[in-house]
Amino acid sequence: MALFTPFAFYGGVSAPAPPPSYDPDAAAFFAAVTGSGDVLTPTEKNAVNDLVVGLKADGIWGKFQALYPFVGGTATAHKWNLMDPQDTNAAFRITWYGGWTHSVNGVEGNGTNTGGLTYYRPTTHATLNDFHWSFYVNGGTDTTVADYDFGGFAASNDWILTMAYNNASAPFTHYVNFNGFGYQSIPQSTARGMLIGLQDPSATNTTQMYKNATRIINNSQTQNNVNQDLGLGCSWRGSATDPSARRFALASIGYGLDTVEAPNFYNRVQTFQTALGRQV
Repeated sequence: MALFTPFAFYGGVSAPAPPPSYDPDAAAFFAAVTGSGDVLTPTEKNAVNDLVVGLKADGIWGKFQALYPFVGGTATAHKWNLMDPQDTNAAFRITWYGGWTHSVNGVEGNGTNTGGLTYYRPTTHATLNDFHWSFYVNGGTDTTVADYDFGGFAASNDWILTMAYNNASAPFTHYVNFNGFGYQSIPQSTARGMLIGLQDPSATNTTQMYKNATRIINNSQTQNNVNQDLGLGCSWRGSATDPSARRFALASIGYGLDTVEAPNFYNRVQTFQTALGRQV
């Protein structure tokens, strides 16, 4: 005689699936974005969470003081620093100036009056000879005049990551500088992709730049810290000057990266951008 199992044939509604489990740092970022009235899709949340988990697995999460993933599609969503998602200058959240275009693909300058003030000042926040900054360009316009993608200038001391100038001999030139003089530069065929400018603490007074996972500049240069806030998409000089018209899909500021960490960072970012369908 078969035993009767209570509720064996009950056709009731199953319990709802549990919510996704996110890394605590990713969850804090999501709370900041949605708390200001913006919306993140499941795809965006998963991509950011995977980025955080990946950077921690690579042992480089602690290298970042500011990391801007530019998800959510609005000016308010794009201002948040993933490393410290508080709405304060001290947390390096971005204040947007001028006519930026904000979309799910990132933040795009207009080449006229745009700048993103990070409130990060190297003389206050950076460690000399132990620094990096980066951005990922996936669109926008390359102009025919000099423009800055990330920079700050004060008292003849100029920090810059890419000043672009288009001409016949160098369709696009990448510049990096941690001093008032002697820009390090290299001609390139395109502005698209990820640039990482850095000072590696194991190579004092050496300026380096990576294009995606490849180091393209590695030159001696005496380092100085500029006494000026850094601006994304411009050279910040008390206001946005020489603005870029390119589109940025991620940016970061932090400590130096070595020859393993810089390519690993790019690989994590490329996976992140691919998950969002906005990679180059």
